[in-house]
Amino acid sequence: MNLKDPSLLKSAAYIAGVWVPANSAETFQVTNPATGDVVADVAGFRDEPVVAGEVVVDPVTA
Repeated sequence: MNLKDPSLLKSAAYIAGVWVPANSAETFQVTNPATGDVVADVAGFRDEPVVAGEVVVDPVTA
């Protein structure tokens, strides 16, 4: 995939105004459903609380 501005593609999650990588550094692939091409690898959050700035988000209860 060719982007005019590749800095716009992020692999972290945007949570509470902060780009946050997964605590485990785990990622998963996002694919284009029309072509099957991989678009990006993004942060893979599971059942782990996420600290974003001063906010803690628990994905189990969020």
